[in-house]
Amino acid sequence: MAETESMDVAKPVSPGEVPKSGARPVDRQGLLKHSREFLDFFWDIAKPQQETRLEATEKLLEYLRAKPKGSSEMKYALKRLITGLGVGRETARPCYSLALAQLLQSFEDIPLSSILQQVQEKYNLQKVKKGMMRPALFANLFGVLALFQSGRLVKDSEVLMKSVKLLQALAQHHNHLQEQPQKALVDILSEVPEAVLEEVLPKVLKTELNSILGSPEHLELFLLAQQKVPKKLEKLMGPVNLFADEGIPRLVTVLKAAATSVKKERKLPAVALDLLRLALREDKFPRFWKEVVEQGLLKKQSWPASYLCFRLLGTALPLLSEEQLQLVMRGDLIRHYGEHTVTAKLPNHYKFAPEMTQYVEAFLEGCQDDSERQLAMVVAFTSVTNQGLPIVPTFWRVLCKSLLPIVVEHVASHGQPRHQAQACLLLQKTLPTRELRLCFKAPEWEQLLGQILGKVTENLRTLGEAETKPEHQKELSSLELLNTVFKNIRQEKLTLDLTGVLGVLQSQQPRLQQKLQQEEHLTGTGSSRLYDLYWQAMKTLGVQRPKSEKGARDIPEAPQSPVSTKRKKKGFLPETKKRKKRKSEGAVQEEEAKPAAASGEQPPSTGKKRRNKRRTKKLSQVNGTPATKSPAPETPAVSPSSPTQTPELQKKNRKVPQVKGTTPESLDCPEEPTAAKKRHMKNLPAKGTSGRSPQSALPRKKVRLSLGGRSPSLLQSGARKKGPPRKGKKL
Repeated sequence: MAETESMDVAKPVSPGEVPKSGARPVDRQGLLKHSREFLDFFWDIAKPQQETRLEATEKLLEYLRAKPKGSSEMKYALKRLITGLGVGRETARPCYSLALAQLLQSFEDIPLSSILQQVQEKYNLQKVKKGMMRPALFANLFGVLALFQSGRLVKDSEVLMKSVKLLQALAQHHNHLQEQPQKALVDILSEVPEAVLEEVLPKVLKTELNSILGSPEHLELFLLAQQKVPKKLEKLMGPVNLFADEGIPRLVTVLKAAATSVKKERKLPAVALDLLRLALREDKFPRFWKEVVEQGLLKKQSWPASYLCFRLLGTALPLLSEEQLQLVMRGDLIRHYGEHTVTAKLPNHYKFAPEMTQYVEAFLEGCQDDSERQLAMVVAFTSVTNQGLPIVPTFWRVLCKSLLPIVVEHVASHGQPRHQAQACLLLQKTLPTRELRLCFKAPEWEQLLGQILGKVTENLRTLGEAETKPEHQKELSSLELLNTVFKNIRQEKLTLDLTGVLGVLQSQQPRLQQKLQQEEHLTGTGSSRLYDLYWQAMKTLGVQRPKSEKGARDIPEAPQSPVSTKRKKKGFLPETKKRKKRKSEGAVQEEEAKPAAASGEQPPSTGKKRRNKRRTKKLSQVNGTPATKSPAPETPAVSPSSPTQTPELQKKNRKVPQVKGTTPESLDCPEEPTAAKKRHMKNLPAKGTSGRSPQSALPRKKVRLSLGGRSPSLLQSGARKKGPPRKGKKL
């Protein structure tokens, strides 16, 4: 590359290698008097493998420590590392810078001023050619970073001021270096003593608010000064309110830019954490969280901004009070995190759950003495569920270690009912999860369920006494947790003594029923959810709910007719005008049939009897006997005064089907009909007879429908008379 060829000793030449014609001569005498092992260190320092770079740097330092002070190897090493700051390969520049920093840290007798002077002379920004401006800019930047990373720059005020001026000059070349010089300046000033910062601040800080909100680096420098030297800052700028109405949109823009700048590093920008601390100090955290974070960054629909919010949440956990935790955990951010946790299971999606787990572990370990904050934190996370399951399964390991005993104690503690309800809710959601079960052996799991069962039994001793909403929620959560424990006991086939909880539930039944009746009398609706959960638990214990209570509240006051009751059964078609007309006609026919039934006449046979007779007919045909001579076993004998048989019986008793032109008298019936029966059959018209051949067989359903309109028995009993079949319709 052109950049590499123009540098002095840009890379070492292997022994025996002849330089190309036209290239600048290489210091062959200096190279030849050093060993090949020493020269290979500089090759390995720039390799992409981190382990190789670190190993090469350590071996170089050991090699130089073995040499006397001021040796040629030290001079060559400094010259070679400074030359490496401006090589063409951008990935090699930070490697040489880090190696130079470690060398300066190990050999404190090397003056920093001489190193900074060598860097500025070799990469003079006033004399460098235009084509070599970019590598020269980066060489100066990484030279200052090497001095800072050595840990000696903040102790040398003279070199510090020169480095600050150099960084300010580099910041003018934004097209090449972007915001990196400003970032380096903030990093350096964050570690200097307050006295030095007060001296440097007027030279590096722009006092206009628009300039402060112009970039993350300028804002970060302002926040640094406000944190370390607030009096000096107020003297320079006066009072400044960053959370004013006009400043909120600018803050959102700055934080979004900061999130994009650290997208590859996957870390929280320092400016975001400093803003959080400022909001907590000035008691403006709710405004910052609602308007800047949730209504600002989350509305940008940008994953870098979302990850900034997630990291800000995890970092803020140890800094927030219980009230502030409730504000954060009930907002839009935690729901947005739940959506991310679900969608991150897809391929090519970055999963933030392991990183959030580290934040939660640090929070729980930091507030072990404050169980209320621990419980509120974890309850809020597990309240966000996907299809009933908590969204963060990796918290169960943490829950088992430090929080589960606290949660169990909170179930029946003498604290607030809200906390008891939260503890019950948390256990109800976590007990069915496989991740929690795998953390326990079988005896430990049985012991845990026994402890939970005992705590829930204590809560149930006051069942039905709730007067406030938190107390009512505690009763509901206790019964839900009890049913969850019962389900787990049944699945695991555990042997736990349930007589105690059965006795408590039975003793509270009268009070619970009385409370339900009172609420129904006052409001018209009772605590049916609580009562249903109660009987669900009692059913598991072997006690069935009384039938008088099952569906008692569902029975309507207005009586209904038997027909309307039947229509409500499953399987009936919806009522239409035609079906409504049929229903009314059927009711009239029933009224007309009552006198006949009262006089001792036999009502028409039901469908069940017809099915039994058809079954008998089939059996008789299989046995080889005529169907007409094998009466149905369950059919009662017909008296002479009884009405004629139904169409189905007539069909079964016929040997030869009717043919057009015949009369009922020509039918060969097994029994002799009475005279009244014969006279009635003579009066029947012949137009309804079938014109089909004796061998034709109609489907059974069509036969029933077609015979229903010609049945004398149906006419006598008041049944609806069907009209003649339509023209062209097959019977």
